[in-house]
Amino acid sequence: MELTRRDRIRKSYGRKRLTQKILIILLGIFLVGLVFSFILFAWYARDLPAPGKLSQVVGSSTVFYDRDGKVLFDMYKDKNRVPVSLPDISDYLKKATISIEDKDFYHHNGISQAGILRSVLTLIFRGHLAGGGSTITQQLIKNVLLDPQQTASRKIKEVILAILVEKKYTKDQILEMYLNESPYGGSFWGVGSAARGYFNKQPKDLNLLESAIMAGLPQRPNDYSPFLGKEDAWRDRTKSVLRRMREDGNITRDQEEKTLKQLETYKFTTPNISIDAPHFVFYVRDQIEKEFGPKILDQGIRVKTTLSLDAQRTTEKIVDQEVKKLKSAKVGNGAAVVLDSKTGEILAMVGSYDFNNPSFGKFNAATGLRQPGSAMKPITYGLGLEKGYTASTPIMDLKTEFRLCHEAHHLWAWFGKRLHRIDTDYGS
Repeated sequence: MELTRRDRIRKSYGRKRLTQKILIILLGIFLVGLVFSFILFAWYARDLPAPGKLSQVVGSSTVFYDRDGKVLFDMYKDKNRVPVSLPDISDYLKKATISIEDKDFYHHNGISQAGILRSVLTLIFRGHLAGGGSTITQQLIKNVLLDPQQTASRKIKEVILAILVEKKYTKDQILEMYLNESPYGGSFWGVGSAARGYFNKQPKDLNLLESAIMAGLPQRPNDYSPFLGKEDAWRDRTKSVLRRMREDGNITRDQEEKTLKQLETYKFTTPNISIDAPHFVFYVRDQIEKEFGPKILDQGIRVKTTLSLDAQRTTEKIVDQEVKKLKSAKVGNGAAVVLDSKTGEILAMVGSYDFNNPSFGKFNAATGLRQPGSAMKPITYGLGLEKGYTASTPIMDLKTEFRLCHEAHHLWAWFGKRLHRIDTDYGS
């Protein structure tokens, strides 16, 4: 039956009314959700930690610095940290970290909308929050400012702080803090200690393979650690990092394939201690403990030393080269101390040419009680030259009695007798 014109108008009007009601309901839900979200965010924002704390050293750590303010060692409970600046970190490591952790790092405002939506859906349908999906900014906040528990309240705080942190710091500053505050397995905290611990290198010297291995660790540091995790778990993770780098255009397929071949045959040695100038740092630590007691180191202090890190690294290379030259002469170790001749300040101290050698590395030959031998000759000759002697001055090899010392001995003996007599008279 054909509808009349009035019926068609009435039906069209009804559809418009229904559409309007649906739009009004949706708008109402949106406004209620907006207000609820504002109240929720305001509630959780009331006791948030300050974003500025990210740039501060967290915890009661004792930090040893060289004369120019460079960090030698950061003692903090079971965390071994050696902070480094972003320019001193390999470009491979930066790119590998961004590829595997947050490929859109330089393009978002601190949060991943897709990651948040995924977390919300998981919470609704599974009743718990899922890990993963966090940006580098969010992970930094979780590592430094918040506890690691997977809760809805912590996730909300994380999102709020991520937005605030992105406004306060540049992307490069955030990446630098992340690389210095991420766990890399065991006590290695930050790329500075991890690079030394796994490869005995500075972070800027890491190659593509080493960078890919390290970039894969922070997601599950102890599981992927070559020393703590399951066998070859780190290899599979490294393959994923290289694949992501290739997909993001950071490396070519040829680079990926060559690095994968290196990966198959790569073997780690025992872990190295992650510390600059280790013998010197422990020498200073022992001096502090003797002077002020061991508890002061647990309170978190800043120790600025006389050492020059540049001079230290140069001295380490020289000692290493000289010991290797003398291997045929069965020379197994070497040590050196560099002093400022005017002030006597220690600029460099190498106690053993290889601190990680299990046989002798931990022994500080520079402070060991050894026979000085001919090492005293330059000091003796130097004093003689200051007194006017020359290389042609004859000195008789005869028994010599130094009159002043002889008279001082008799004077001290006489003084001792007088003290004894006074004490005896007083006692009687």
